[in-house]
Amino acid sequence: MFSSNKKQYVNILKQNKQLNLDYAILQDKKILKQEQSSFLIVDKNMPQDALFKLDTLQKNIPLTYLASLFEGDRQQVILTKDMDVIGYDSVKLDNKFSIVIPKNELTSTTRYFSNSGIDYIVSPFTILNEYVQDNSIKNSINVLIYNNVVYVLILNDLKLIVQCGVKSLTPFDQIADKSFSNDEIVDQKLYEEVHFLEIQQFLSDMVQTYYTQNSDVEFLEQVKILYTLKPLSDEQVNSLYETIMVDIDYEAINIEQYLLKITQKEDAIKHSFIDPRVKKQNKSAMTWIVFAAVSVLIVIGLIYTQYSSSQEISKQKIEQQKQIQKVAKKEPVTPKVIEFPNHILTNNHLLQDVYMLFDIVPYDAVLKDLEITQNSSTYVCMFTSQSQSFEDMRIKLLNLYKDSKILLKHENKSILNIILENENFLTPNKKIQYKQYSDSEFISIGQSTDYINKLLIDQSTIKFSNKEEKDYLTYKFAIKSIAKTPKDFFSFVEKLNQQKLSITLEYPIVFSKTNDGIEIKYNLSIHQKNKEQLQLSK
Repeated sequence: MFSSNKKQYVNILKQNKQLNLDYAILQDKKILKQEQSSFLIVDKNMPQDALFKLDTLQKNIPLTYLASLFEGDRQQVILTKDMDVIGYDSVKLDNKFSIVIPKNELTSTTRYFSNSGIDYIVSPFTILNEYVQDNSIKNSINVLIYNNVVYVLILNDLKLIVQCGVKSLTPFDQIADKSFSNDEIVDQKLYEEVHFLEIQQFLSDMVQTYYTQNSDVEFLEQVKILYTLKPLSDEQVNSLYETIMVDIDYEAINIEQYLLKITQKEDAIKHSFIDPRVKKQNKSAMTWIVFAAVSVLIVIGLIYTQYSSSQEISKQKIEQQKQIQKVAKKEPVTPKVIEFPNHILTNNHLLQDVYMLFDIVPYDAVLKDLEITQNSSTYVCMFTSQSQSFEDMRIKLLNLYKDSKILLKHENKSILNIILENENFLTPNKKIQYKQYSDSEFISIGQSTDYINKLLIDQSTIKFSNKEEKDYLTYKFAIKSIAKTPKDFFSFVEKLNQQKLSITLEYPIVFSKTNDGIEIKYNLSIHQKNKEQLQLSK
């Protein structure tokens, strides 16, 4: 009752434009609770919502350990005896090899966690090696593809690591702009082909180097490719087999579970590039018992004292109440403070959801329409008939919504047309927060229309819908804009947030691809003080 040996492990992992927090609470090495939260990454800093969540988790359970990955090709696996300990940080991979990274790169990585703290930074090579320990196959190439980076470990006939490699793949945005391009399917096919060719060439080079540099080796028997988001189609896997001429096993890996397993080890520090933070120790059970006993005695004493003097206190309270009422009658009535919806927070929360729903669309899909309401969304998409990513998209949507159903699925030649409806948002809708606006004064409907017009995307029409009068006055407008890319709309919302008036973006929001560009329908509300009524003189 008075002590707790609970520990909490939080994995902080980036996946495309999302930051995922996977946290598990353990007691006596048994998992009591395991959950996940996702946050949109909009810049190079950790999202504020994620920082708030991490702060709450760490306050609730002091023994909380945060872990993340050191990603990218700025790390290498080399023989331990050849390490440069001055310019590089390192962790051992096995008895022969170590993973090394430049010290300045580690500094840059830890800086990202300066506001949240971090206990463990682990290499994806360590994750791959942990998988290999559980599923080792002799004479095998073991490949992990994570966030456009390929990590490779080759095992010999004794299941020992003999060769390693890492390669960054060309990101999609360097090949084509996927946002409502006029040739989206062509762009996507080009990206997939470049992506595949890079993987194929890299693995082919690894095999060739293995046979060239190692004499008297047995032939490789299997390629094990692990992924978190499926980057290769079945057709590409078969083509890869024909190139390398080695059996290929292609399967998903749960990075979170392997990172959790590593950070729970007795020697977890040996697998991390940094040392964990010193945790505050909980007070002993005896200390808490003594404290509780003293507290009980104090409470008993206070109850006795209050009981013996209850009559006197009651009289004093009555007299004080009379005095307060007299003073209250004399005090002038202060004007009521009016607060308006905090438009910056409201718009950012809504924009975060829109970003997240756009990010769910796979690279090989053409987004024709997207309708978003507060609790639902509807996608109209086109896929290539050979695409395997539609099911991945549905899995992601079921992490956001309780229900996801296919309204239409029609295949025409090489194109697969899909209408997908999603309902019942799992994350509770954020409550509107309010604040005072010092510059808020009454402006008419016409003035409000002109004000908003100056902020809108160039090709836009605005229509007054209605008004609401409560503690403050709200004018509602329906907007239709034609944009070149969704980014134009996101920039417009950022411009709204710079205004000193409370102007909120509201659902529903509809994105539709047309011949002229992207048609976007949405609603705006401008909140202000009610017009002061003129008092007629008698």
